Amino acid sequence: MRRSSAGRIVRPTSAVQKYAGRENSPAGNGIELQTDSVLSGSWQRSGDKVRITVQLLRVRDQHPLWAGKYEQEFSDIPAVQDAIAAQEIMER
Repeated sequence: MRRSSAGRIVRPTSAVQKYAGRENSPAGNGIELQTDSVLSGSWQRSGDKVRITVQLLRVRDQHPLWAGKYEQEFSDIPAVQDAIAAQEIMER
């Protein structure tokens, strides 16, 4: 775990990998991880394009705090991640 600049505790990827590919509810996973919110998402690939849909949910009532949908060229995963991060920074 680490603390973000906003004072929030961020779980490492290794703490959430066991949920990958399961049909668990994001809120149930958040309760098990003892978090206030969870980020869930999905992706679809068609040819050289990828569409990523993500949603940040408050665990206690499953209220969506934020959601986004992104379409990018699927050249390489780090480039897609950087494009999403840059788009979010520009929108905030």
